[in-house]
Amino acid sequence: MGSARVDITVPVRGFDVEVALAADAETLALVGPSGSGKTTVLRAMAGLVRPTRGRISLNGTLWFDSRGKVDLRPEQRAVGYVPQEYALFPHLSVEKNVAFAGGKPRGLLERLGIAGLAKAKPAELSGGERQRVALARALARRPEVLLLDEPMAALDPHTRGRVRTELRALLRELGLPAILVTHDFVDAAAVADRIAVLVQGRIVQRGTAEDLIAAPSSSFVAELAGGNLLTGDARLRVDGLTEVVVDGGLEIVSTDEAVGPVGVVVHPWEIAISRSETGDSAQNHVRAPIESIVPLGNRRRVRVGPLTAEVTEASAARLRLKEGEVVVAAFKATATRLTPLS
Repeated sequence: MGSARVDITVPVRGFDVEVALAADAETLALVGPSGSGKTTVLRAMAGLVRPTRGRISLNGTLWFDSRGKVDLRPEQRAVGYVPQEYALFPHLSVEKNVAFAGGKPRGLLERLGIAGLAKAKPAELSGGERQRVALARALARRPEVLLLDEPMAALDPHTRGRVRTELRALLRELGLPAILVTHDFVDAAAVADRIAVLVQGRIVQRGTAEDLIAAPSSSFVAELAGGNLLTGDARLRVDGLTEVVVDGGLEIVSTDEAVGPVGVVVHPWEIAISRSETGDSAQNHVRAPIESIVPLGNRRRVRVGPLTAEVTEASAARLRLKEGEVVVAAFKATATRLTPLS
């Protein structure tokens, strides 16, 4: 079983990237905003950036050790690196792009289902096909760890879902440590086994996608994971619930305990749309006009006041939802998470 270990400090503009992480035969996603240091971590592992402190090892073999003066050259590291935009040579065919990294391309092209494209140039390929060529080139080096930098960023929305599924299946089949960098939480959740959230060079939370959704460590993580985020001031009520007065004067209740400034998080799929309030004191209600209705596969994203709800296509049709009409967005106190403000 492969095992990659990283504990490094790398100065970048404005701050230091200080990251400690480990990946066994799994896919670990580094998720965070642009400029947070995600790509710097990959480049340090690949030997393209030199840390000022720390260690990088694979399967117990040191690739970098600041104290022991170990710093293997990039070509000495068993890394398969897929950079942003894939960086294919435009003047070379698919098979020559793969052969450039070494090995015999034919078997890799067959394995990735692109053998029929062997003579094509990158400009003739779709985004998903270019991604597979870049993966084939990375695998041609017979790597012991895969590093993927924003592998879905260049794909159109229609292709993205299918490629996520294909990439997850391939990475599981390979059984290598893989570190994937992305700013998109959905990409990370669809492909990776675990996620580490990187902000300003620091990992602020790590766990499965389910962990981050259910118990975000901060308002930033909650919003990154797709939650609606409101801010307000919390106080405990005599009935055991916490009441939060959010910006604009709206009162929301939660079963989480908190006092003082908090972030209020509720996920779109926890919100129901109706014509009237239920009268339940442990249920939150926001009455407001529908600002927008956006199709999302077989679901609809409905913006009601400060909230985005996600309902089924059938529910939207049954309710005959229309932009501009006043509805009630309802969600339970148990589904209302309170987090520290980032």
